[in-house]
Amino acid sequence: MPWHPIGPSSDFPEGVLKTAPAPGVRAGLIVVRDQGVPRAMRNECPHAGKPLDEGEVKNGCIKCPFHGYRFNLKNGLNVDDTDEMPAKVYPVREVGGQVEVEIP
Repeated sequence: MPWHPIGPSSDFPEGVLKTAPAPGVRAGLIVVRDQGVPRAMRNECPHAGKPLDEGEVKNGCIKCPFHGYRFNLKNGLNVDDTDEMPAKVYPVREVGGQVEVEIP
């Protein structure tokens, strides 16, 4: 699977939610550094398809600004309702000061 650069590491400070385009991902990505590790998730709540980019990041989760569901940044699981679909997460790495995301 190909890795795609989404920006320099310095563009992703701890706890700051950023958006990034990604090839083949219509909704784009939200990217946030959590406990020093960059995380990437589709910018779409799986509950109703609404964007997550205005959500609050706290305790390793992003809270949907529309429904209040919280999704774990590591695995996408809905921590409020485990029967709901998880959010789509993508592998992220840092190489040479650049953040890259793996998109199938």
